This record gives sequence, structure tokens and C-alpha cells, in this order.
Amino acid sequence: MIDGSRIPRSLRAGRRRRPFERRAVSEIIATLLVLAIVVSLGVLVFTFANSGLANLTEGYTNAMKNQANAVSERFTVEQVAFTFSGAGTLALDGTSTNQVGGVSSSIATTLTTTNANDVIVAYVSPADTGATAPPSVSGIAGGGLTWKHRVTTNTENNSEYYVPVTLTNSQTSATPSPFQQMVTWDPATYAAYEAPDLGNIRFCADTACSTPLYAWLESCSTSCTPSATSASAWVRLTSAISGSGGTLTIYMVFKPTSTGFDGNYWGEAPKLSATYGQYDNGANVFINYFNGASSAGWTISASAGQTSSVPAGSPFGANALYANSVNGDYMYTTATLSSSVIIQYYTYTTGLGEFFFTTNSAGAGTMSRLDGRGAGDYIGLAKSASWTSWHCPNSGVTASANTWYQWSIVVNGNSAADYFGTTFGYGNLGTVINPLSSTYSDACGGGTETYANNGNYIGLVGDGLGSSYITYWNGITVRAYPPSGVMPSSSLGSTGSTGATFDLEEWYAIASSPLGSASITATLSASDTAATWIAVLGISGADTASPFDPNISLPATSAAATPSTTMSTSNANDLLLYSCAAGAGGMAAGFTGVYSSTFPPNQNEYVGYEGVSATQTNLVTSCGTNSYGAEITDAVTASRAGADVYVRNSGTVPVTLVSVYIVDQSTNTFISQTATSITVNVGAFVDIVHTTLTFTPSHGHTYSFTVTSSLGNSVIYDAKAA
Repeated sequence: MIDGSRIPRSLRAGRRRRPFERRAVSEIIATLLVLAIVVSLGVLVFTFANSGLANLTEGYTNAMKNQANAVSERFTVEQVAFTFSGAGTLALDGTSTNQVGGVSSSIATTLTTTNANDVIVAYVSPADTGATAPPSVSGIAGGGLTWKHRVTTNTENNSEYYVPVTLTNSQTSATPSPFQQMVTWDPATYAAYEAPDLGNIRFCADTACSTPLYAWLESCSTSCTPSATSASAWVRLTSAISGSGGTLTIYMVFKPTSTGFDGNYWGEAPKLSATYGQYDNGANVFINYFNGASSAGWTISASAGQTSSVPAGSPFGANALYANSVNGDYMYTTATLSSSVIIQYYTYTTGLGEFFFTTNSAGAGTMSRLDGRGAGDYIGLAKSASWTSWHCPNSGVTASANTWYQWSIVVNGNSAADYFGTTFGYGNLGTVINPLSSTYSDACGGGTETYANNGNYIGLVGDGLGSSYITYWNGITVRAYPPSGVMPSSSLGSTGSTGATFDLEEWYAIASSPLGSASITATLSASDTAATWIAVLGISGADTASPFDPNISLPATSAAATPSTTMSTSNANDLLLYSCAAGAGGMAAGFTGVYSSTFPPNQNEYVGYEGVSATQTNLVTSCGTNSYGAEITDAVTASRAGADVYVRNSGTVPVTLVSVYIVDQSTNTFISQTATSITVNVGAFVDIVHTTLTFTPSHGHTYSFTVTSSLGNSVIYDAKAA
């Protein structure tokens, strides 16, 4: 019901005629009334012929009663408002979102729109940790709007599993921070929780993984699958482990198995991916990292650089840096070489080559040589004067040409050491060449040399054996030196689980005027314990009288490990809406994302839309396989052309409106006759909406609207479509 007194006089378009005034109507309406009289007389004759005089007398009595009601029945058309074609072009008119972590009982966001008569749609998703059902949304307020609840999904328990990893430092001094910690585990033990490529694992500072840690999967035995018997990863710790038995617990968290490597917090050695380096995040984990796939950042002299064709057996695949063995063939770059680091890399030579470290920009410092000639040509530490001038090692240790080696250089304060071996894995330094010491023996005239850290440069030098010889390097890493060279031990505890239960709700309101930084607050029925997010969309061009597509499939909801909805629409030109609160997954195919936000724990936000120009039949949408989410799909319908006719009952008995006739007076064209059944109580006011009286009005034309009642009374109202 609408109070007609509240309608501004300026909006009361058209000219009202007095009820039942005796005046000519259009020829078309007159013809229809004559037909009605003829039919009534026919019915009267038929009734008399079949029922006799007694029934006719009863009918006459009822007719007299109806005539009395007809005299008491009075109604007027107060206003006609036109909606024109093109008014219903649907578009987003402002969006806003917010997320609150931890315990909360409400959530708010601020929305600004530019158009009047928007439909405002809000999606709210509260969550609780564990298996407790989350609170619902008890109401939304803000913007001076009247909010209505549209739909709520069922809750879904989105569980994740974790394993505590306790790190123990047996040395007297604390670990540095940050620190690269090696963690090994048996994937087969946790096969039930792991993705096929182990891509769903995350290392975190807490069970809910609110604080993820950077980690890099180095290797597995025999392949990186849930059936592997061993896997090794390096985790970048952001907290020190105190000495003398100090401990730190981190967590290996198993995300839904549909989750993969993100190449940011969780990555893998470049050779492990189907595409080389696809998820290689070594640069996020180690102090310095050069996998060999690029020479960017290096200064190159003569025959040196990067190649994607290396000898077979490379632990880092087909990419490497190289230098030919002519004096002057070299490349160098900067690195963070603090007083205590371990430098590790893989190398291969057909003759000999050197790795320079802690040098100045001219190459003066220390080098470690790989010499493949054997006999009295040793490998190990030697002094360097420049990139083209150096001494030679006197370690007494030899190596072979055409062999891939893992090399490790330890720098601890004013001491240095180097190691080599053919057993690959950064957790193993290898066989010692020169033990950790402040001095080393130099065979080329230097005698005993004292190690000195001259700067933050490393270099790859081909030596001077001849242009037909070449040396390769890849997998160059720099990591923090553990206390006394001893890596803290890691111990895995019992598997635990954490997760969230959440629901997803859709609310809406009609904004008759633009919103300016309107604060919109959703209040929960109780405090949640995990997280809550809200997303609010302003939609212009919608049908404010009936905002949503009337198809029986809408709104569509789902809450499952793999949420999926099937929607159909009855109207063309709808704006399809999509929302999903999930532990993983993503935006449904075909939808334009408004928000795709990752919110720990386990409650991501996906909200999107899709404009269509035809009705939809069984459109399937989903957050994704094993995304563990709650999903809502809906459709906002465009405003349709037509007219709203506002009728007031000014009589003393209720009025039942049964029909509306529309004629274009400007062209003397009959438009439509619409049956209806609306009861208007005494003094009340109703709107026969334009979604019922649908037609395409022409600007400047005058239309007559004849509204009839069940007692045969009618009112004619002329209105000009301005």
C-alpha cells in the first residue's frame, strides 16, 4: 500500500477524471462495453430458460445488493508513472568490501553510488573455527535503506590438517634471523592429505596458517608424490631459535587437495615442475638465489653468460651459467655475504674453472677451484688478485672432468672452508677440501694465505686452459650459517585438524537516491571466532519493484566440498551474480571478478557478475573441486518498460480491481487489456506496477487508462508520456 498524500504534486502526471462521469470514451472502449452488455443479456436469458422464475428472482435480489455496493464503491486514479525502454540497462554502480579476522560480532563497509533507484546487494559470510556452526546475520543497517534477507546457504565444515614441526637448537648460540631451516618428512605418512604433486602443503607459524612462511621443496625420493618415502624442503624462519636446547614449533599445513603450488610461499626446485622453474620461489627463501635460467644482474666479460644446453645429469635441469676457459672469460654479480653464510652450487667442467667469493668489485679476494685435470692439479681455496689473476690451490684433493659436483663454501667470520661431492642435496655439505680455518695453503707462490672477506661479490671464472674448455654453474644459493655449523633438528608431531564452518547470506535494499560514503553494517546473531567478510554491490538499471529474476531456480545455493549451483533465468538481459566463501578455489568461469580475496583461515571471498542478453538454461557454476565452500548464484532483472497506475479507494466498501485497458490516444491505437485481481481496502492506496502493465510508451503520446472493478465500475485517466 502507498499513501497517496506522500506523492509530490509534481509527480502526479496526467489528468484525473471524476469517478463515473458521463462522457464519451474512445470508440474502442465503447465497443468493448457494448459487447459486455450483450453478453450479460445473453446470460440472463439463458439463466431464465434453465432455472425458471425462482432463480431469476434470486438473481434479481443479488443484483440489487451489488447495485447498492456499486453506488458505495468509489475509487480514483491518482497518478500514472511511465518507465521507458532503455531505462533498464544493468550496470555496477559502486562496490565495497571488508574483512574482519578473529572474534567479531559485526562487520561494516562504506559504499558510494552515483545513480538513483539502485538495487543494493550485500553478501556476508561469517565463520567459526572447528566444527561449531557459525552465527547468522541478524540484520543489516545503513544508508537509510530498508534491508531484506534474500537467502542463506547451509554451512560447510572446511577442515584442514596440520603436523607440528618442532625445531630444536642444540648449540649454545641462537640461530640468526632470518634463517633457512631444512625440514624432511615422509610424504607416504600423510598421503591422505596431500595433493598429487605435494602442491597443497604450506609451512606456517600457526595451525590456521594465518602467518605463512616461505618454503622451497628441494627434492623427494623417488618422486614428489604422496607415495614418496622422503622429501626435503627449506623453510625461511622469521624467528630465532634460542640456544642450549631452545625450540620453535612451526606447522606443516595441508590445504585442500585442489590447492597447488603458488610459487610464492610454497615453491619447488625448477627441475621438479612440468615447466622449468614454474613454481621456483628460491629467491623468497634463500639470502641469494641464482638457478641458472637467467644472467640478469650479472656483469659479463667475453665468452661467458647463460645457456639452456648443459651436459646431462644436471641437478637443476638444462639451464646454467657458464664461462669458457680463456683468461678474461668471466661474469660476476653482488651477493649478501655476511660474516656467517654457506654458499652452495652445482658445477661441471671439461677443464677447470673457479668460483670467486667475498671479493671486491675487481675480483680480489678468495676463490674455490674445480680442476678436472687430476694428478697434481688440486681443487680448493686459493687467493685471487682480480678476475684475471689468481693463485692455485694446494689442498692435495683432486677431482674429475665431465662430472657434476655439488660444491659448498662456508664463510664464518674470518674463516672459510670448502666441500664437494656427488651426493646432491643442500643439507649435505660433502667431503671437506679445506677445513674451516682462518688460513689455507696456496701452491702458486703464496704459501700460507690468511682468509679475508673483501666484499659482497661472487664471480664465475673460466681460468685460462683454452677456448675449447668450459665450466658450468647452476643452483647457486646463499643461506645463513647455523650455530657452530649444526642445523637444528626437526621432529614431526601428531596430525591435527583445524578448519572453519561458515555460511553465506544474500541481502538487498532499494536506494531511491545516490549513496555518499554510506556505512553499511551487518550484525551477527552471535560473535564468530574465525573471520567475516562483506561485499556490497550497487546495481543501476534494475527493476526496483521486482529486482530479481522470477525463475524458480533462483536464488541457487550450494555448500559442499565441491560447491556447485545450477541456475536458469526467465528474463533476458539479466545481470547474473556469483558469490562463494571457500577454503580454496576461485571465481566461476565466465564471471567477471569484483573481489577475489584470500582471507585466513580457510575463508576466501569470491564475488563476481556476468551480463547476459538471453535467458539462461541450467547454467552450472562452481568455486572448484575440493574448494570446500558455500555458494550463491542469483540474477537481477532489468527494469521493464510500462506504466505504474496508482489507485486510491475513496468509497465506503472495499474495491476489487479486475482489469486495466490501455489506449494510445495520440494514434487511437488499442495497446492492451490486462486482467488483475487487487483488493483495495477503504482509504487504501495501491500501485498496479509497470511489470504488470508492460508496454513500450512513446515520448509525447497521451494514453488513457481505464481501470475497472468487479462490480462493473470504471475510471478513465489520461496521462502524457513526457
